[in-house]
Amino acid sequence: MLIFRINYFLLPTEIWIVVTTTIVIWITRIYLNSFLALRKGKVKERKPSTAVLHGSEPLVSIILPTYNESRVIGRLLSAVTKIDYRNFEVIVADDSTDGKTMEVLGQWQEKGIRVIHRDSRKGFKAGALNNAMLHISPKSEYILIFDADYVPQKEIIWQMLGDFSSKEIAAVQGYTKHTLNASKNIWTKAVSIGFSAYSLVDIPIRKKLNGFIPLFGSVTMVSRQALSEVNGFSEDSITEDYELACKLEACGYSIMFDEGIAVPAECPDSFRVLLKQQMRWAEGITRDTKNHLRRLLSSKKLNLMKKFDYVYYGFSSLNGIIGTAAYSLTAFVFMVQHHLILHSLGVDSTFVTALGPYGNFLLNVAPGYVALGLISMVIVGLYREGRLHDVLWVAYFYLVTLLLAPFIAISGIRGLLLKKGSWSRTKKTGEVIREVHP
Repeated sequence: MLIFRINYFLLPTEIWIVVTTTIVIWITRIYLNSFLALRKGKVKERKPSTAVLHGSEPLVSIILPTYNESRVIGRLLSAVTKIDYRNFEVIVADDSTDGKTMEVLGQWQEKGIRVIHRDSRKGFKAGALNNAMLHISPKSEYILIFDADYVPQKEIIWQMLGDFSSKEIAAVQGYTKHTLNASKNIWTKAVSIGFSAYSLVDIPIRKKLNGFIPLFGSVTMVSRQALSEVNGFSEDSITEDYELACKLEACGYSIMFDEGIAVPAECPDSFRVLLKQQMRWAEGITRDTKNHLRRLLSSKKLNLMKKFDYVYYGFSSLNGIIGTAAYSLTAFVFMVQHHLILHSLGVDSTFVTALGPYGNFLLNVAPGYVALGLISMVIVGLYREGRLHDVLWVAYFYLVTLLLAPFIAISGIRGLLLKKGSWSRTKKTGEVIREVHP
């Protein structure tokens, strides 16, 4: 029989203080971001600009990394070849092993598209990108990357080039707008508004506060000179985009995020696909943050806000441990207080007293504080995007977030403890449940 009749706290007060402080800092930042983002108003589309280019059209190399993308690669290439810009080249960095994708790419090769195929997956996406870099024109000045499920607009190059307003800007990151199949099911609805909150609340306020800006790996334009300076993409990383941002920031470069450059893409449409994606991101980002931690924190080229954001967001997957613990503890105590199951095992209400004041904060305040913070961020994101009609999807987002939290936490721990991880491809379907470019 389990008896919890004790006269001391279950955990040392110091541990409760650390947990409580972490939650307060984590969620208070979310409230702050939501308030500041709300003041920014609705997102305005980025207008193409040639002002910073002085009338020139530098050569842009568009690289499209693909791996068994037969359902979407034709759609992407159709959009890319319609881009309204005279001086660009398109290279498909293909690692496909299925005949269907290679057949589709063969048809586009006949139309003049260059396809660089590898027979191995060495270095995964980073390896494919580095290999493609060996084949771009020596006159190329900028590299523009799209994943296979994106559908870029014809003005995309002009929009992104217009943000390279100084030599310190090494890369421009657009808004990866996951809306093509957003209304399909609970998973796509949760992902769509989650990305909306991340890209229209979190990242813009990081930018406003001069914090650390990551790269997303798609809708990403990078200066070729800066990319060469940091030796390209790291093939040891399973989140090569985030790792590239770390290297660029360490060299004193800046990354520009432009919420007005929105390119539609797909959402993972099943729990299995979403889980694999989120676990890879959590593990890879945590590992990359750990690997560059000393270099970035000791760098004189980063301000204090960038250093804070780097640690705060780089290890954010570990917050899943605290979040899961808080909700599990709430459920546990609910069963104790209402004499459900555990009462028959001898667990009574003295357990609650044994949690101590900070433990009771975790029990009584933290779940609501966390929930309201996340919900407010999502609603502000929907408002800024003009999608308040999707506000009922917030429930899906919150439930999916709770479901993913323990898995993300485990992946974060893997990132801390293991030196390498494995790549997992995010399956695409090619479904479009809304007009791409109205």
